[in-house]
Amino acid sequence: MLATARVGTGFDNGASLYDCTPGQAPGASASDAGAAADASAPVDCLVDMADPAALAALFSEAKDIAPGTYDSIVVMQCQDEGSFVAQVKGSVELDGQTYYTTSDTNVISTTPGDLDYASITYGGCANTVKISPPVTVAAGASVTVNAFFTLQNLSWVLGNNSPGLGGCAVAPQGVNNVCSGLPVLVSFLGTAAPTLDSFYITEDTSDLLAAKAAGQVMLLSAGGEPFAGFLRRVYSHDSVTPSVSYDVPLREITRNLASAGDAGADSGVAADGGVVANARPSYDVYSIGDPAQDTSKYRVRFPHFELDTHDGTLFTANGTTSVPYRAVKR
Repeated sequence: MLATARVGTGFDNGASLYDCTPGQAPGASASDAGAAADASAPVDCLVDMADPAALAALFSEAKDIAPGTYDSIVVMQCQDEGSFVAQVKGSVELDGQTYYTTSDTNVISTTPGDLDYASITYGGCANTVKISPPVTVAAGASVTVNAFFTLQNLSWVLGNNSPGLGGCAVAPQGVNNVCSGLPVLVSFLGTAAPTLDSFYITEDTSDLLAAKAAGQVMLLSAGGEPFAGFLRRVYSHDSVTPSVSYDVPLREITRNLASAGDAGADSGVAADGGVVANARPSYDVYSIGDPAQDTSKYRVRFPHFELDTHDGTLFTANGTTSVPYRAVKR
């Protein structure tokens, strides 16, 4: 579900890029909706994130915005309801058996004809993502801002007994279920498509392949330097409930000037505090916090995150606790 999208400075209301009218096709005006603008319409404000045509229709028209500098895009999945429903449709093969998502209470079926959308309810309404770097719009100028997202490793099928993970459909106890993260939009001003790297995060540093991972850090890079990214859940039968939330956008990714990794002789930091020749670059990666408007707050922070498999230390909300982790590049 996509209710509104706005471009702003900090956390102000900014200028509208997209507004959904219930029952109205994307790109149509409110006057065109007529009797179809019914709040009970079953497809209200739902956008197929796997359909390029549907995505193009969202922002098919140029929008007039006031001159100024803008540094964020606020995407609202709902207004005042406090929660929203996302739908997942697909199939997966497990142990030689193909399972299909369904719209009924069983959620998963082995019958191909049952293939339909499964519904998952999520709490919260808004995601604020940074425009990096901020974009300045002059009077009469035309600026194109690209939005990037990925469906990679987004949805999973697993037993309905994985503890505390959330983000799953309501299914009968003890049967296979579908669980999913959410695609987060990231703005991009470059002309070339960015590269995407995914790192599974396990809080057991002896878990060398991150089989117990319940979250991942996904970084977008241009010219070898990460400029934005997002967090996403990982679901498996071996996933262990994490110490932090992976349902929030990243606020900032900053290259560390005089340090590399967290651990061992390869950390890149010499005894005198300098940087040794084999230093690997590291980045201070942290998410938005509570409240989102307070830029000093974060839900999770990786102060020395590397662009390859590594061990390190993360911090839970606002530095409350430090937790060892292992990041495995996929």
